[in-house]
Amino acid sequence: MTISHQLTRLTAEKAPRFDLGAFSCGDPSYDAWLSNCLHQVRAGSVTVFVLTEDTDEAPGDSLLPVLGYFALALTVIKSEHLSKKAAKGQDEVPAFLLARLALSADLRGGVEGKNLLTAALARMVTASETIPSRLLVIDAERPKVARLYEAWGFAATRDIDDDVDPETGLYRTNVRLVAKTSSIRAALPEGFLD
Repeated sequence: MTISHQLTRLTAEKAPRFDLGAFSCGDPSYDAWLSNCLHQVRAGSVTVFVLTEDTDEAPGDSLLPVLGYFALALTVIKSEHLSKKAAKGQDEVPAFLLARLALSADLRGGVEGKNLLTAALARMVTASETIPSRLLVIDAERPKVARLYEAWGFAATRDIDDDVDPETGLYRTNVRLVAKTSSIRAALPEGFLD
């Protein structure tokens, strides 16, 4: 049996339909962030999309379970962290930030994670048509995550090889990765920008 999924933009009005507090990706900080994100959504500092099963309503009076989510925001990157070509003579370069992305631990290993990331990147590229942005930015906490984004063409803004804490497996400081919007547009599978 194939289960289809849908992405919904989370708003204060739609939030009561979703079981934000029950989301579990295996990282408590990402789980807690989703359950507490509404104040940032209301303030207009972040846009959040939630992944659910493709259904209009949850069965009975229950809430729709969230299977994954991503959050997008605007940011600026100081030119000192960019190549001269990327900075193009600007002191600060505006960019779109993939602030958060998490998938339910139950869905790991399937296509849902790749599709969720692709959908997030497509939203950022589409938004850049309205709000010009030459760059897309992602902050990675783990080497495995950084490698995933590097496969899409993102590059770290600093040397990251020796920055991993051996006890936690996390970077000592989040690694900022940057890609040109035009490069990500070219890498997106056909149909994601429709």
